[in-house]
Amino acid sequence: MSSETNLKTQGCQKDYSTYIGWMHNQKGTYAFICGFTFTTITLLIINLPNPQSVLSQLIMLFLTVVFDILLYLILLMGMESLQFCIEIPPWDTSLKLCNTLSILGFILWGFTVP
Repeated sequence: MSSETNLKTQGCQKDYSTYIGWMHNQKGTYAFICGFTFTTITLLIINLPNPQSVLSQLIMLFLTVVFDILLYLILLMGMESLQFCIEIPPWDTSLKLCNTLSILGFILWGFTVP
């Protein structure tokens, strides 16, 4: 009886593989743009003639906000894709540590710019 139930539930499950593939593609695109944004910020810090001017500070603020939003989107898409997984491993200590370190790494990477 349980094998019939398993077959029925497996038949009802939707296939999200194309959506997960799209999310993976978007994450790669955001990471690529994020790298160029970080490089632009670094080059502007080195090459700005007057970094104390208001215009220079506004440009740096804008690029920093764009960089942080891109990092947030990369992290969000990684976490969002978990909801489409059928079997997720149990939330044990090693998974908590890995998740905490991943989030901490993204946060610290975002704070390196300012």
